[in-house]
Amino acid sequence: MKQKDYRIREAVIKDFPSIMALFKMNSDTFSRNEIPAAQKYIEELIKGMIGRFFVSVSKNKIVGCAGYSKEADTDGVYSFNWLAVHPDFKRHGMATELYNMIENKIKAFGGRLIIVNAGSNEVNRFFYKKMGFKACGRIPQYHSEKKDLIWYYKKVSKNKNLLKHFTIV
Repeated sequence: MKQKDYRIREAVIKDFPSIMALFKMNSDTFSRNEIPAAQKYIEELIKGMIGRFFVSVSKNKIVGCAGYSKEADTDGVYSFNWLAVHPDFKRHGMATELYNMIENKIKAFGGRLIIVNAGSNEVNRFFYKKMGFKACGRIPQYHSEKKDLIWYYKKVSKNKNLLKHFTIV
């Protein structure tokens, strides 16, 4: 593994253009329809209105990002949102480090469950499985004719009855 040459910090509003450029570099993960939807949501995360957003920075350049938000009307359910890594920094552990940091924050808040909705590409499936997520639903052709949406969940509390209502696909 390459030596870590980045640091993670909470995003600020001036990071917004660089974050959006990072999403455009990840067209294999994010469709052109998803990027406009991400803009408003990420701005709200950065401002702390609905959650928190973090960036990985290397040599004053944003090279990764991810965020989380609490699901409304739930008891301890959080979404892991908008993970993106610069192509030159993929496969160096950055996505795992971003995810683990966010999971630890969610646990500290008493989170019980983390959910993710993600595209159906192989990279997403591999990453979320590696992080301990299980697929629990699929909407065919959601993002495009070739790209399904898959819901994933991960239990992060000790409550054994938590998952009785989920249908595993």
